[in-house]
Amino acid sequence: MNKTLRKKIAARRQQAEALNLKIAAELRAQRKAAGVSAKCVAGEIGLSTSFLCDLEKGRRQWNKEFYEAYCEAVKKLRRTK
Repeated sequence: MNKTLRKKIAARRQQAEALNLKIAAELRAQRKAAGVSAKCVAGEIGLSTSFLCDLEKGRRQWNKEFYEAYCEAVKKLRRTK
């Protein structure tokens, strides 16, 4: 692998990490604004609280399934408050 390609890959990786952190921070802020605990959301979508907190802090990567389940859980739990 040449040097240019390695630099491009590293740049893309940094962009993906930055986007993941941005998404994580926004979702966490929305959950908190809704007054819903991480424990409740984790239980609703079948994840451990520690895994969910890792997602919200950007230590783990979001995927489409986590994102959709998270948003639905926050929406549902907000309604039941």
